[in-house]
Amino acid sequence: MFRLYMKYLKKYKVKVILGPMFKFVEVIFELLVPLIIGNMIDKGINGSFNNQDEQVKFVLSRGGLLLLFAIIGLLSTLVCQFMASRVSQGVGTDIRNDLFKHIN
Repeated sequence: MFRLYMKYLKKYKVKVILGPMFKFVEVIFELLVPLIIGNMIDKGINGSFNNQDEQVKFVLSRGGLLLLFAIIGLLSTLVCQFMASRVSQGVGTDIRNDLFKHIN
């Protein structure tokens, strides 16, 4: 059965490889979020800074980093979903076309 799938997936080799890679990137950035929030709480809120301005700058910089991680995660999710939809629709179309040729 796997050989049958491989016959149809050859045409979409790049997308089949890039899709999971982008999903992996998304997972990495999603897993980094709690670490950044923990760092923000430990250093920024519980305070190892001398004045409040440094504390606010640190919290805002970590917030900006979280926003950047969210944007990168969103973009990688969109690319992954785009690749997966293209491959699934293409393989389904190829299977239907081969089935139609076989029946006729």
